[in-house]
Amino acid sequence: MAKFIEGETFENQEFLKIFEGLSEFENCIFKKCEAAEIDFSRKTFVDCEFINCNLTGIKLGQTAFKNCTFKSCKLMGLHFFNCNTFLLEFHFQECTLDLSSFYGLKIPKTQFKTCRLHEVDFTNAELKGSIFSGSSLASALFDNTNVELCDFRNTENLNLSPILNSIKKAIFDRQSAMGLLHALQIIIKD
Repeated sequence: MAKFIEGETFENQEFLKIFEGLSEFENCIFKKCEAAEIDFSRKTFVDCEFINCNLTGIKLGQTAFKNCTFKSCKLMGLHFFNCNTFLLEFHFQECTLDLSSFYGLKIPKTQFKTCRLHEVDFTNAELKGSIFSGSSLASALFDNTNVELCDFRNTENLNLSPILNSIKKAIFDRQSAMGLLHALQIIIKD
């Protein structure tokens, strides 16, 4: 039987110690906790908040994130597509998610505010209504991705093909709209 903990705050701890005997966390806060390269498989997080945590390279086999928030965290090289998709919901603010993959996930209305998303794979993902404002998207891959109603204002390095992706009613400012033209290999000169 899974061991459950609710309403706890963990600060400056290693996740290996936090996980001892526990597999379900509800309304918990994790601050400045270290978890690089450890196994989060089959753990469940409900209404949890991760702040300034290093989660680089963690394993996500059937990990459940239900309404979880990540702030100023390092989440590099993660395969989010391995998460348990039932009620999957997470949001990211000022996080580094380089080399991570959301391949094929249905995660509408996800917030990626002021994040670094270099070489992140969004292929075949359903991102309708998501927010990317203020994020850097260098070499991020959008292919057969639904970004309808997404907010791309103030993004940098966007390269998004309007032919290969569904972009109806997505929001762009002038700078981010140039990413649509780049994908079409159009040159604009002053």
